Amino acid sequence: MIIEYIQALLVPDVILWMLIGSVVGVILGALPGLGPETGIALFLPLTFSLEPVTALACLGAIYISGVFGGNITAILLNTPGTPDSLFLTWDGYPMTKRGKGERALAVSTIGAFVGGIVGSLALLFLASVVAKAAVAMGPLEMFLVTLIGICVIVSLTQKSMLKGFMSAALGFAVSFIGTDNFTSEQRFTFGRLELFDGVPLLPVILGMFAISQMIMLVVSGRDKITEIQPSKERSKEEAKEDRITFKDIRKLMGPMLRSSVIGTLIGIVPGAGGTTASGLCYEIEKKISRHPEEFGDGSEVGIAAISSSISAVVGGSLIPLITLAIPGCSTAALFLGALLTQGLAPGERLFTTNAGIVYPFMISIVLSQFLLLFFGLYGSRYFAKLTTVKNSILIPVILVFTLVGAYTTRNMTFDVILMLVFAVIAYCWEKMDIPASPFVLAFVLGPSAESRFRRALLLLESDMISTLFKPLPLLLLTVNLLLVLWPLYSKWQEYRKHKRRV
Repeated sequence: MIIEYIQALLVPDVILWMLIGSVVGVILGALPGLGPETGIALFLPLTFSLEPVTALACLGAIYISGVFGGNITAILLNTPGTPDSLFLTWDGYPMTKRGKGERALAVSTIGAFVGGIVGSLALLFLASVVAKAAVAMGPLEMFLVTLIGICVIVSLTQKSMLKGFMSAALGFAVSFIGTDNFTSEQRFTFGRLELFDGVPLLPVILGMFAISQMIMLVVSGRDKITEIQPSKERSKEEAKEDRITFKDIRKLMGPMLRSSVIGTLIGIVPGAGGTTASGLCYEIEKKISRHPEEFGDGSEVGIAAISSSISAVVGGSLIPLITLAIPGCSTAALFLGALLTQGLAPGERLFTTNAGIVYPFMISIVLSQFLLLFFGLYGSRYFAKLTTVKNSILIPVILVFTLVGAYTTRNMTFDVILMLVFAVIAYCWEKMDIPASPFVLAFVLGPSAESRFRRALLLLESDMISTLFKPLPLLLLTVNLLLVLWPLYSKWQEYRKHKRRV
């Protein structure tokens, strides 16, 4: 069977789209403010006409290489391409200033490769086990599991949990628009035929992630995304001195493997993300290092640990996504949308009735790591130069992709207008520090959460309360409450400490 799954990937179409996805992912990941979310949003309409395996392999390659792409500008330009790569500026850019930028990129690439392999192997071997365990859950348990994904994102809202709750509530409200699946009644459609099937996913994603970023670039008034220039080309002799040897890799293998395992475990926890993993792994390696004074001043161990943890998170985050429909971050939420648009519902059936799709997809995640290794070692410095492309060129190109993508999904001008509306909303929210991620997660998960909750009400009726206090539902309910209350408690503690100091 495994040979058949691998053969399904070794066809020209799949390989071509994986190559395209890897290149696009690295480019967008290296452009600060864009990242893998924008890449998946842009390519989602292009994959509608592709076979499911080809489409998911392409989007998976964008996800993996997009996460890595942020490391390039963090190291060479001191500008994180993605939030996860923030910690790389501490050690990567100091190496660049000393003329060792290419060596830092090589360390980061190898670390990302090792982390990606560990995370993707965990996805390949653990996902089916988790999916089988999920079969034991009833509609009430699945509803509570769905809520966990949203509560995690809301609880991690950095500036205001209230704004996170508001964003998620609006996401749920928008997901209710359309035909009621239980009664066939129209809800909030105002007689518009375009809304009878609900608000389409793609215009929402393109508007809130792609177009809104273009508006921000225009309003910023900058000629380019960054004015910092990549370091000058070095001589062949200097480049040869900084090449990574197998001896160097052996020295870094311990930190890379430790960080990969930690990153995978953190990735499985919805909402924890690459920033949490990279920060934790960096601190651990610093504490156990014999030379902690090197950290923050060009430590190769620090770069390897951070890069490994960030890439490992990708494989880990896909485990709850394809088994429990819990996206751990906004990028994973977009990937959930990609699964749903291909007619694939996460859960145990995905591994039985659609095994010919899901297993080749998971194997493609492993193969994408080798593409990341190739492009990282041989193309990183050239990709970094894309940050100096003028916005007058970059913005129109992305706008064309988004407008065409929004229109061709249903061939409706209404969808283009809808995309522009959500773009304006996302831009205004950015100015008001209202996060868009809870909205998107709630919008994507809203229909499944509603159907599971209403199904639980119909099946359990008067037994709802007694069922809620059974061990598993009670545990899930407790997790949801802790996710909401713990950040509030932490902020209350901070307020008390601040009051005492005053």
